[in-house]
Formats: sequence, C-alpha cells, structure tokens
Amino acid sequence: MSLIGAASMALALLVGCGDDDAKPVSSQVGQSCVRTADCADGLSCIANTCYKAGTAVGGEGGGMSGPIPPVLGSEGESCSSRLDCKAGLGCFNNRCTAS
Repeated sequence: MSLIGAASMALALLVGCGDDDAKPVSSQVGQSCVRTADCADGLSCIANTCYKAGTAVGGEGGGMSGPIPPVLGSEGESCSSRLDCKAGLGCFNNRCTAS
C-alpha cells in the first residue's frame, strides 16, 4: 500500500511542475505602464505611458518623444497647488498669485 502511495505522490509532483504558465508581456511604445519595469527594453515609463527616451520625431526640426508637459497657470488662473502655476507664482485661495 505504501509503494502505491509513493508512486502516486511522485507522479503528482512530476505532472504539477510544468512550465507552461503565461508569461507577462512588456508594454510597447505608447502602451500603459505603472513603472519602467513594465515597459519593453529601451523604454521608460513616463506619466503611465511607455516612451522611447531621446528619439526624435517628425523629421527635420522634430522634437523629442515623450509626454506633453502640463500647461501651467498664469496669474489669476485656478490651481490646486503651487505646482499648477508658472515659476514665481504661488497658489493662494485656488488662484495663481505672485508672492
């Protein structure tokens, strides 16, 4: 009886050790990410999107690929923190104001 049990256990271990699990797929350029490790090799995760750093786009005079920087508020425009306002302005009472 113990020989049959040992043989059954060995067979179960061999069958349960396969390597056919689905492997995670890395995000490509323009696809979503949470961190750079989520992106394929040579890409960086910026603003939850994979970008190829330092690649020129648009031919002659083209810019660098990457996220479009946020538009910062001028004096009198609404804000929720100082980071929403242009340099030299602070956020007071939800308005960009010179300090």
